[in-house]
Amino acid sequence: MINDELLLRINNVVQELPPTLVNAVVASLEVGADRNCDQEIKNNLLSKALTPKFRQLLVELTDAWHSVAPSVKCSALGGMLATASYCEQFRRRTSAELVWTGPDTFEVGLRKTGQALLQLINDTKEELIIVSFTVYRIPEIVAALDEALKRGVSLRVIAERTSVERSSKILNVEANLGKLVLEKAKIFVWPEHKRPVNAKGKRGLLHIKCAVADKSTLFISSANLTENALRINMEMGLLLHHPALADQVTKHVDALISQGIFEPV
Repeated sequence: MINDELLLRINNVVQELPPTLVNAVVASLEVGADRNCDQEIKNNLLSKALTPKFRQLLVELTDAWHSVAPSVKCSALGGMLATASYCEQFRRRTSAELVWTGPDTFEVGLRKTGQALLQLINDTKEELIIVSFTVYRIPEIVAALDEALKRGVSLRVIAERTSVERSSKILNVEANLGKLVLEKAKIFVWPEHKRPVNAKGKRGLLHIKCAVADKSTLFISSANLTENALRINMEMGLLLHHPALADQVTKHVDALISQGIFEPV
């Protein structure tokens, strides 16, 4: 079993040292292969450090290696460092942020739903998927989608589409997306005849509210794409910088389209 002290020092190194320096340390350890910690190995590793802080972290690592895990070979320590460094870099690439529409408090500062969604759209470089139950009176979002299309982003919109009148207005996805989106984006719906029906004959609804950008960023929210949801309702969601989850959602949408569950308008 690897001593906790050594694991702590490995963790400190991968958190504080630049990845390029960690890679250089790993490369030096790989050269040492089956050797244990000795003064030559230690000096070689310390020579990689360019600042007193980095040197101190490597001193603490090699001291722990020598004192609590002397049987660990260079190659084994290099493997542990490489694995820990990969995990740390993955952690840095993934993050989660709460987004919110509603009254502000003095206790917690949260990003507004509309601001987070606009940033996601504006940062998209290649591919954007937007799914919403309702699309209504969102000129800022439509303008951002127009700009994304102009810079070559591939846009797919999946939305509820119904002729059922609610509160004296008809939900009409196409009428609220704008001319350019209708011309250049691909719009999909979940046809009513393909939806499951409950015992009372009521069909299922497309109730998802999410966006996926470049298979790397995922936005999930209770908010529909409506003026009220982005401005005056109380809504909460997450902005996830998580390539694995974003790619999973993208592949799921792709499959729903390829299997004919979502159909183009």
